[in-house]
Amino acid sequence: MVEEKNIEVIQLAFDHCPIGACIYDADSDLIYVNEAFLKLTKTELRNVEKDKYKTLVHPNDRENVDRRWKAAKETSPFHFDMTYRLSLSDESALWVNVKSNILYQNGVIIGYLDMFQDQTEEKNYEERIITEIMESEDLERRRFANELHDGLGQNLTAAFLNLETIRETMNGLDKDTRDKFNKGVSFINEAITETRSIAHNIMPKAIDDFGFVITVEGMIEGLREVTDIEFTFYHNLEDNRINSTVEFNLYRITQEALNNVLKHSKAKLATIQLLNYKDHVILTIEDDGRGFNLNELGQNLTDFGISSMRNRANSISASMNIDSHINKGTTITIEAPLE
Repeated sequence: MVEEKNIEVIQLAFDHCPIGACIYDADSDLIYVNEAFLKLTKTELRNVEKDKYKTLVHPNDRENVDRRWKAAKETSPFHFDMTYRLSLSDESALWVNVKSNILYQNGVIIGYLDMFQDQTEEKNYEERIITEIMESEDLERRRFANELHDGLGQNLTAAFLNLETIRETMNGLDKDTRDKFNKGVSFINEAITETRSIAHNIMPKAIDDFGFVITVEGMIEGLREVTDIEFTFYHNLEDNRINSTVEFNLYRITQEALNNVLKHSKAKLATIQLLNYKDHVILTIEDDGRGFNLNELGQNLTDFGISSMRNRANSISASMNIDSHINKGTTITIEAPLE
C-alpha cells in the first residue's frame, strides 16, 4: 500500500525518472505528470489537466482502453497492462505500454499511478515482421494457385477435351459402357470446376485484375446463392482503384468477416461499406446477428479468424475495431492509411 503522505515522495521519485508517469485521484482526474511523460507525448503541462489525458488516447483505441480499464477495476487483484496508441499534437501516433497501480490509504483507493514506455519502435518492427510473413504467405498462395490453375487445371481440361473427341465413337457400345464413359467425363468436368474454385479462393485473380469493388460484388453474388442472408454493399470508389496491397488485404479481411457471418452470426442482414477519403479508407462490415463477448473468446480468436484479420490490418498499418454485443450484432471497422 502507498499512504497518502507518500504520494509526494512518489512524485519526487518520478520527477527525474526516464519512464513517463501520471497520477490520478480516485475520480480518475489527473493530478500529476512527470517530465518524461511530457517529452514522450510532446505535450505542454498546461494542456494536461483533469481528464485531458483521455483525449490523447487514439480514437480507434479509446473503446478498447475504456473496456480494459473498467474490467481491471472490477477484477481482484487489480491488473492493467496494455499497449495502445496515443495521438500526438503533430498528428502522429505513439505506441505506448501502460502499467497501472492502485494507490491506497487505510485500505481505501485514493488514486492510480500509470507508467508509460514508448513501444513505437517495437510495434513498427512487429508490423514489418507481420507484413513480411503475410507477403510471403500470399506469394506462396499465389504460386500454389497458379500451379493448380495452370498445371492440374489445364491437364484436367486437356483430358476432358480429348474424351469429348471420342464421344461420337461411343454409339456402337452398349448403354452401360456409354453411361460409365459419360459419368467419367462428368467427374472430370466437376474436378475442373472445383480446381478453379480452389485456386480462386486461395488467391483470387479478380482482385488483381478488377479491384476490390468488383471482386466483393462477385463474392456477394456467390453468397446469395447459398444463404438467405441479405447482403448490401456501399462504396464511393466509383472507377478508382486504391493501393493494391491495401486493396488485397481489405478483401481478405472482408472474406474472413463474411465467413464468420455465415458460420456463426445467424444474421438476417449484413452490410459492407468502403469509404475512400483523401488519405485513408474506412472499411466496415456489419451484421444484425447474435453477436459475442470479445473478452470471453480467449483462445477462440484464431477460430473466428480475428487474429488473422488483425495481422492483415497491422500489415497495412491499419487500425481494427470490433464492436459486438450479445443479440445486437457485430461491427468490424478497419481504417487504413493510403500512403
